[in-house]
Amino acid sequence: MDHPLSYHNFHFQRPNNISSVIVPIPYLMKRAKVTDLISCPGVSLGLLISKKLKDILESTNHPDLIFYPTRLILLKDQREIDYWIVNHYGNDLHYIDFERSTFVRYGANNTSKVITVQDEITLAKHIAENPSRFPNYVYISNLYLKPDIEKDLILLKGIYKGADYIISDQLKRKCDELGCTGIEYEKINQ
Repeated sequence: MDHPLSYHNFHFQRPNNISSVIVPIPYLMKRAKVTDLISCPGVSLGLLISKKLKDILESTNHPDLIFYPTRLILLKDQREIDYWIVNHYGNDLHYIDFERSTFVRYGANNTSKVITVQDEITLAKHIAENPSRFPNYVYISNLYLKPDIEKDLILLKGIYKGADYIISDQLKRKCDELGCTGIEYEKINQ
């Protein structure tokens, strides 16, 4: 979308007027399942979530989240369901334990090289040199976080895949207890 108020122009930013932001209206293919978290190309780095998952996120510690209302149109029967696009406007790279984590720079022709990253500034320089576009990107092959993170959801942006969302064990338990669907978890080092 080329409109200046398009959601895509506010990735990782907090707009002045949230209600004026224009959001995409995604369609769910006929054979796709309705889940609480849906991967949606038109949403890009945001998350497309159900009311149940939105309520869970709102009940936890997440100071850097914005919820944009949209609707999901089901092509199977043309129903519309209220959904939300989550935009995380913070950057939580400062939670990385840089001494213990391993960073790899990937390049053309399947080349890779372990790189030394001491802090956020060094990581930002490596990311700027290798934006997260295939085949050139920076990847954290062994991620360790600092202890005592108070937030339940953090975002590491600028690394391979553009961004990685990391949630607390408490938030995972809450999602599991309430039967949230469409979420895949991957354990990180700790």
